[in-house]
Formats: sequence, C-alpha cells, structure tokens
Amino acid sequence: MKIKLFFLFVSIATMLQAVQAQPIPQNDKDTVWMRRTHYSYTLNFSHDSKYLMSWGDSPFIVIFDTETGDTVQLIPSMRNPVFDLDSKHIYGNQSNYIRKYDLETKSFSSSLEKESTDEYGYHDLSKDGKYFVATTKKGFKIWETSTNKIFKNYVFKNEIGLDSIYIKKVKFNCDASKIYLQIAKEYNNPNNPQEPIIWGGIIEFDINTLDSLRDLGNANVYFMSPNCTYIAYKYWLSDNGVRVFNLNTMDLYKIINTNGPSITGIVFSSDEKYLIISHQPGSNIIEVWDLEKNSIVYTYSTGGPVSSLGISKDGKYIAASTSSRLYMYKTIYNSIEETNINFINNFNSYPNPTNSDFIIEFGIIKPGNINIELINEIGQIIKPIKNEYYIEGNYSLNIDTQNLVSGFYFIKFNQNNNTQLFKIQIVK
Repeated sequence: MKIKLFFLFVSIATMLQAVQAQPIPQNDKDTVWMRRTHYSYTLNFSHDSKYLMSWGDSPFIVIFDTETGDTVQLIPSMRNPVFDLDSKHIYGNQSNYIRKYDLETKSFSSSLEKESTDEYGYHDLSKDGKYFVATTKKGFKIWETSTNKIFKNYVFKNEIGLDSIYIKKVKFNCDASKIYLQIAKEYNNPNNPQEPIIWGGIIEFDINTLDSLRDLGNANVYFMSPNCTYIAYKYWLSDNGVRVFNLNTMDLYKIINTNGPSITGIVFSSDEKYLIISHQPGSNIIEVWDLEKNSIVYTYSTGGPVSSLGISKDGKYIAASTSSRLYMYKTIYNSIEETNINFINNFNSYPNPTNSDFIIEFGIIKPGNINIELINEIGQIIKPIKNEYYIEGNYSLNIDTQNLVSGFYFIKFNQNNNTQLFKIQIVK
C-alpha cells in the first residue's frame, strides 16, 4: 500500500509540474498566460470568473487560477463537469452517476437520484442552480438540486419504423422554464434498407408539462447566448457557416461568413454583442465578430488547432486549448470598443467568393491616411493594396487574385492605429 501511495503521489506531483508551465513570450500582447497541459474537451469558468476548469484526456480535472494560470486543484475526472453557482462545487458524470464535488473538502458531497438502468449523456445546470438535466438513451431527466430527487422524466414514444434516437445536446433557457434538446432520429427505409431515413431537429420542451413547444430547425450544433436572446447554429458550409437567430421569434438576425467545417467552438460575449469562433487545422485562429456590424474586429492566432473554447462570465478572458497547450487571452474586443474609432462603413466585396479579380467598395467616415492590405487568417500580409490619404466619401478598388490560392482572407484597413477587418473568400 505504501508503494502504491508513493507512486500516486509521484504521478500527481508530475502532473502539477507539467501544468505549471512556461510563461508566454512578452511580445504576445493578447495572451495572459500559456500552460503545457493535457488535451482539453471542455473549458468552463466559475461563476465568479476566478477559476478555469479543464476536462480532457487525463485522470484529473485541472482547476486553474484565471489571472495567473497557477494550478489550484486537481480533482477526480468526471465527464462534462460544470461549476455550481457558488463556484465551490462541481457537478459531473462519474460512472453514470451525476455527482457533486466539494472543492473545499476535496471530496464528493452527494449524488443525484439514479435508477439502476440509467446511462447519461449530455447535461446542464440551470442558471439559478435549482435544476439539473441529463440526457438518457431515449429521453432526458430533470432533478431538483435542493433534494437531489428526480423532478421530471421524459421518454420518446415508440414510432413505426424508428430504429434509433441520438441525443446530441441539452440546455436550459435562462429562467429554467424550457429546455432545448438536439436530436436525430433514424428510421428504416423500406425502399432502401442500406440508407436509413434521418430526421434531425432542435426541440423546445416545457419542463413542467414536458410538452414539445417548438421545432427550431436543424443544425450541426447550436450555441445559446448568455441572456438567451440569441441562438447560433453551426452549418457544414464553407461560407456562411454560422447563422444567428432571435431565440424568441426565431427570426434570422445575422449570417456569419465564416468556414463552418473548420469551426471547433462558438461562444457569445457576456453582453451578447460579439461572437467568438474558434477554428481547427488550416486556420488555427479565433475570430471575434461584432454582431451588429457583422464584421471581424479581432483575430487571435493560436499555436495549433483549437479543441475547446471558453469565455469568462465577466467577459474579460477567453480560454482556448490546443493539443497540448492551454491559452488564456484578454478579450481584445473590449479594448477595440473603448479605443477604436470606426472609420470605414458600407463595406462590400463582389464577387465573394471569387475565382478571379474582385472589387471592394467602402465608405470613408473619417478623413486621414489609410493603409489597406490583404492579409491571411493568421495576420500575415499577402498583398499591399493602397496606402494614401482619403477624404470622406465612397470608394472602390480592384484586387488582383492571380497569384493567390483558395482560402479565406481579410481586407485590413488601418488608420492611426485603429483597425477594421472584412472577410473575403477566394475559390479557384
């Protein structure tokens, strides 16, 4: 037993050493810290924004100090862990039990009521902390956290020809009166048994009556804004990869011209004015989109493909994980909003996407010297376009793409250290 305990101590000490990492180079203006650590599946901030929780391919969940990057605590691994409202407890799935871990006593304090046959998939904690929902093989269950007892149990009815049900995600709305369930149903195809009929949708349920209220359409995955004003859908499209809808009316609010297949994460800013989108190989970037203007205001260059993305509740920090590194960034969109002055409006490019030359049109709001460049997704200058003094008015420029490869690019306008970016796509 002493030998086993010794090796356990050594393994924990080794892991702590691994995550207490090298500081980021000082020339990285947007990076607070970087840590070499395990591959992260999810990144969640505590409700007071003091801590970041990383769950991944490790026997432990790592709790970091948000500002310093120091490891605060290692806790036993649970699937899809989430902070409780008090930031002192964590819920997660351990061996198909929904358990609650106490960070102060460093032990499990309770478990939610369980029926022996239950197998849980995705889960969520309501914003008021009163309810917990978890998906089962054919439905979902809701618990009251004050009693740990099952409050509601929903099972999909059997249908003729229905072979399988896949439940992909579940979320509460902000007042915990509804949940949103993303499902896919597979039906037997009598005309071609080798090609089943697939139906998918995002269904809104009333948590008291368990009635299905609305079918909100289908997407690869959805993301809810913090105040439940918007819902963002990711689509498998090389352009227009994200659409943002008003959750109440489901009216289309914005179409985001970003590469859908490469998206690994989407989060809204705490004020719901910005959409942060991370990308995987081929891009290795995080885009910050101003929703009102529908344009990119900042781009983070990451050290590799981003596997998970998170934003602090106070909106000051963005966390991103690559294969073996964890980055903490400052939310630059706050600085842009406070210090940048928009000097370009009415931007348009056509054809977009293009396989030849294209034209950009734009209006100058504030006269002055403006440097216009074509840059790639990691901020490298591909082609200088124009650098001269402009007066107020509307302009158009022709851009030669003869020597450019297919991909996404940005038109960068710079005036007195103020920058505006507009995305274009070249297809050859």
